[in-house]
Amino acid sequence: MDMQSTDETSCPSKEELGAAGKVLAGLLMARKNSSLYPEGHSICIHSLEQFYTLLDSYLSSHGSLRLDVEKDRLVFMGESIYSADPREGELPFTLFRDGILWLEFTDGIDMEEVTEFLKVITTFSMLGDEPEGDIVTSLWELQFPHIRYEVADFFLETDLDEGIDLSAKTQREESSELREEELKDMAVLDDPPINLDELVLTPEEQRAIGDMVIMEEDQDPTAYLDALSDSLIQYQKKEDFEVILDVFTDEFQASIMRKDFDAALKILQGLNYIRDNCVVDATWADSLIEDFFLRISSPLMLKPLKTVWRHIDSGQADSIRQILVCLRPEAVHTLGELLLLNPSVQLQKLLMKVLLYFSLQDIRPLETLLDHQNEELVQRLVTVLINLKDDRSLSALMKLIRHPSLKVRQEALRGLLKRDPTRIKDMFHLVNDKDEAIRDMILNNMSQSRNHTAEKLLRNHLEKLEARKPESSHVIACFEALGKCGSQQSIEFLSRILLGQGLLSGLKISAYHEGAALALSRLKIKEASQVLEKAAKSLYPGIRGLARKVLDEREPSGGAQ
Repeated sequence: MDMQSTDETSCPSKEELGAAGKVLAGLLMARKNSSLYPEGHSICIHSLEQFYTLLDSYLSSHGSLRLDVEKDRLVFMGESIYSADPREGELPFTLFRDGILWLEFTDGIDMEEVTEFLKVITTFSMLGDEPEGDIVTSLWELQFPHIRYEVADFFLETDLDEGIDLSAKTQREESSELREEELKDMAVLDDPPINLDELVLTPEEQRAIGDMVIMEEDQDPTAYLDALSDSLIQYQKKEDFEVILDVFTDEFQASIMRKDFDAALKILQGLNYIRDNCVVDATWADSLIEDFFLRISSPLMLKPLKTVWRHIDSGQADSIRQILVCLRPEAVHTLGELLLLNPSVQLQKLLMKVLLYFSLQDIRPLETLLDHQNEELVQRLVTVLINLKDDRSLSALMKLIRHPSLKVRQEALRGLLKRDPTRIKDMFHLVNDKDEAIRDMILNNMSQSRNHTAEKLLRNHLEKLEARKPESSHVIACFEALGKCGSQQSIEFLSRILLGQGLLSGLKISAYHEGAALALSRLKIKEASQVLEKAAKSLYPGIRGLARKVLDEREPSGGAQ
């Protein structure tokens, strides 16, 4: 798989644009027929051959055909050649949904490659048709020699909110239309009186009942859940409602334990439908249903999920996602522990997205989880905090830079510097951290640009350091950072150190002398060069040699400006 893209800067000719359009039209027709007719049907074969002929002809003339992918169109050399609404089933959205940035067909492609490629994009046109993964996974596994592509990198701060429906009601509406048709004609019927004489079954009736039992066993095992949901609509007493919700609570937990995620999802979607569409007069019903969702979001109720998590396959991931987003933020405690079980990358990403989804609603459960003893978990949760982008999450990150775990402190500091590098004043105390890596992160951040706040902080820090006799390497690193972020305001300070400090105490060259010379060279301004040139003529051999060395090693672009 070659992931390197080729920039298309020139405009296509009219002939190229028309030929590319014909190839795409052939692909769309072949894809449509593949979804309508069984494999091997003459219509499928004919449309596939037609597409291959158009593609081969184009590649023979032009060498390659690249299509850039946007969510609602496909682009050829900067020109849109196909547009469609961004919805499931449309080719641009299908490719965009799975993270494909561009596709490129190259000369030499054969019919077998084209056939397998068409199978891939047809199979994964709809999210419901993903038993083995997605388009990217299949392309990677098949390793087509003449089909290149690029996939967007997964990066939490920009992607975490994608793929999660932030409207809880949207999740509830998934089953609304189907259930509405089933419920609208429902009526309460009076049971007829029972005649006990008619209860004796003939052999024929017994066989018929046996056949009915076999037929019932072959039907949907979750059908009884619909009956329970129907009962909730009929019951007008709070006590009856509570009994059925208790049954749903037990069944939800049992469904998770046996990995019957369809049954668990049916319970949640059914209750959401009832609350949003059916229960109008019973004011207590909404409260009871909300209590149910809070109850099943608790660590105790979700405990079976930890038992089965390692055994969930990729085909069940979407059902799991739909279940999780129906829960409440209290589920964060269990989801955090699932992160430590290290399942597939797909499930790890799913968990991170759902954690972000819940934390956007209520950050408090996440804040509680940050006190977890497992430093690996806390380290991963930092990524969620970085993406929340509010004051409360910023405060949580500031708290974590004092965490006893070095790895957590490093992640929190990295997140803070990425979120708001201008808050360096609040983090500068870490320049004295016992960990060298954290000290370096602070100094590297301050070295990125000229900054008067950083400059002043470093000067004050260096003046205080001298009395504490710090490590030479740290002193020199601070001076170098000062040279990169400082200005003319630091010239007097650096000149005093280089030309005056320590000359009456044995003429010994210290880390302060070396650091001051280095900082002056990093300032790259005329006044700094003048100080170095003066030092190069000093009567003291140590200072003279140090200044000349720095001047000789200075980059060509580092002269006076």
